[in-house]
Amino acid sequence: MKIVFALLLFTASAARADDTANAQMMGRVQDVLHAHQAEIFTCVQKEKVSPSGEVLVRVFAGRGGVVASANVLKNQAGSSSTLDACLIDSITRWDIGSLGTSEGDQIVFPLAFKPERVQHVVHRDDAKSYPIANGKGAARLFLDGSTAPLALDEVTAPKDTKIPSHRHAGSEEILYVLEGRGSTTIDGETFTIAPGDVIRIPANVEHSLVVTSALRAIQIYSPSGPEQRFKGKP
Repeated sequence: MKIVFALLLFTASAARADDTANAQMMGRVQDVLHAHQAEIFTCVQKEKVSPSGEVLVRVFAGRGGVVASANVLKNQAGSSSTLDACLIDSITRWDIGSLGTSEGDQIVFPLAFKPERVQHVVHRDDAKSYPIANGKGAARLFLDGSTAPLALDEVTAPKDTKIPSHRHAGSEEILYVLEGRGSTTIDGETFTIAPGDVIRIPANVEHSLVVTSALRAIQIYSPSGPEQRFKGKP
């Protein structure tokens, strides 16, 4: 199942009619939708028959970045009322503060559901690799562009690589060390790592990494999203 995110925007401010402002808003809405795509997939997985087509969801913005209410304007996906209710229940709990909307603004999200054949096997040579660590390392994204609700990557980094402290607000990270050694600091506590070790980093927890011997590891994000930075995306 593939979900294509688009949007129609209606606001109370005439200034939003400006093309540049609309383009910026579109980007922010896309970010919100992608941040919650795992929740949308969870709703879809409850359906006995995979939906195919477009569902229009209208969101009314409240104060302080909350969703005041939401409703389904149109359902052309052949899905049940169960999916509609699940989507509304999820969306009404989202934080839309990043959109910069005012109370009373309306945003319409067309969610286009496109059933597709699941790729059960991803060959290593078919997974695209992106440079990291100033081009000295690489991140190979095995599930990028798939319908999987998580990301699985192979990461390599040379000796003396230092990943500064950061956090992933909505995703948990797991790292399985295949080769190499180093240390990681998670929530203020430092641990040494070696082949065979598994590192678990809960969502929104500060963590950093220092590589003391060339590293190769399997990295998992659940839900997916943080791996997109390897492609030069924030």
